[in-house]
Amino acid sequence: MPAATAPATPARERSCPLDMNRRLLMGFIDRLRAEGHLAPVPGDFPDEDYLRGLAEAYLAEVGPSAGAAPSECLRLHDAVLWEDRRHRPFERLLTRRFSHLLPKRAGDEGGPAPDAPLSRRAIPGLMAALSKMVGPATLEDAARRTEALLARHREDRLGLVDWPQLTAQPEAEAVLCDVLMAAARHFQDVGRRLDWLTEVVNSHLPPPLPEDHDPAWRCDAGRTRLLLRALYDPLAERLADPAASGVLRRRFGDVAVTDAARLLDALERAA
Repeated sequence: MPAATAPATPARERSCPLDMNRRLLMGFIDRLRAEGHLAPVPGDFPDEDYLRGLAEAYLAEVGPSAGAAPSECLRLHDAVLWEDRRHRPFERLLTRRFSHLLPKRAGDEGGPAPDAPLSRRAIPGLMAALSKMVGPATLEDAARRTEALLARHREDRLGLVDWPQLTAQPEAEAVLCDVLMAAARHFQDVGRRLDWLTEVVNSHLPPPLPEDHDPAWRCDAGRTRLLLRALYDPLAERLADPAASGVLRRRFGDVAVTDAARLLDALERAA
C-alpha cells in the first residue's frame, strides 16, 4: 500500500517573512496575557520602556526557533525588487550608457553572457554612490525630468516606449549630463575615488541574476574604469568639440568642465 501523501502545509504555516511577523506578534501578545502584563482596563497600557523590554526578551527567546524564510519566498522577493528597478526611468536611462557591457537578457540590451565584463548587480551600488556624490535631491530631480520625458514620449507613440529613440533625445542627454557633471567634481583624487566606487558597488551586490555567467561576479578597479568610461564617453566627445565644450562651460562653469576633463584624462591614460 503506498504511503499516504502528507497534506500540503497551509500558506499561513510556512515561514514566509510576512507571516513570521504576524506569528511573532500574536505569540508576544499571548505571552503578555499569560504572564498578566496586559492591563484589565482597555486603553490602560504598561509603561513603554517596560513593554519594549518584554518584547526584546521574547524575541531573544523565540528568534532562533522562528525558522528561516524558504528559498522560494526569498527568490520571489529578489525578483520583485529587480522588476521594480526596471520601472525607474532615470536608472534605466543611465544604464543604457553601459548596457553593451552587460549580459543580454529578455527585454534589455546586452552582449553574450560569457563576454560581458559587467553585471546588472552593479547597478544598486552605482546608484548609491551617485546619491552620495551628487545628493538625493539631484537624483530626485533627474528622476522627475526623466519621468516627464518618458510620459511625453509615450503620448507620441501611443503608449509604446522606444528606449533608443528616447535616449537619443537632447533632453535625455541633458539629464544625464547634469548628474555626471555633478559627480565628476568628486574625482579630484581619481585613484582613491575609483577604489571607493568599487567598494560601494561590491557592498551593494544583490544575489546572482539568472543572466550572470559568473555567480561570484564582483567589481574591481578595471571594471569600474570600464563602467565610468562608458558613462562619460559622450561627454568626452562634447569636450573634444570646441563649440560643444563652450556650451558646457557656459552651463556648468570652467571649474566643473576642468574637473570632468581631469577624470576623462585619467580614465583614458588607464585604458
